[in-house]
Amino acid sequence: MFTMLKLKSLIFYKILLFSLISIACSAQEHIEKVQTIDSTNFSNNHKNYRNGSEENLEVLPFEIVDQVPVYPGCEFLTTNEEQKKCMMDNVQNHFMFNFNTDVGNKKVNGLIKSIIQFTIDKEGNITNLTANGSIEKINKEAIRVGKTLPKMTPGEHNGKLVDVLYTLPITFMVDRK
Repeated sequence: MFTMLKLKSLIFYKILLFSLISIACSAQEHIEKVQTIDSTNFSNNHKNYRNGSEENLEVLPFEIVDQVPVYPGCEFLTTNEEQKKCMMDNVQNHFMFNFNTDVGNKKVNGLIKSIIQFTIDKEGNITNLTANGSIEKINKEAIRVGKTLPKMTPGEHNGKLVDVLYTLPITFMVDRK
């Protein structure tokens, strides 16, 4: 039986999850830069972003593309900054409302984190979806939710369609009594 206390707890945890995602995502741009610049994931034939050249990178970070990918419903916004914020908000909301926080280990209590990374390719599809966190079930759930993201208008850089790397840290609190 679903009691009022359970309903209030569910609402509280949804609000807490949204708050933690919002806080975590406020640092998203910094995380994207650090992960992209310091990453060794780029093969040797790519020029180093620290040297200021992006032209040979196969995947550009969300932060540096001239025109960010556009989430459906954000097309009416006119500036890149407005579209960037709209996309970030919609991706956060998509994960917040579709993420099943009950998939984690039932013995786990406390703060749970996972970093989701995906590419929005030149056709606007979500590809190369990964999740990195300490609880595998949470990572699998993050990938499941990421696969349900809608097709987007692809990003552009220097007048060309490009693959764009997007990073989203997810953080939520589990309080099992």
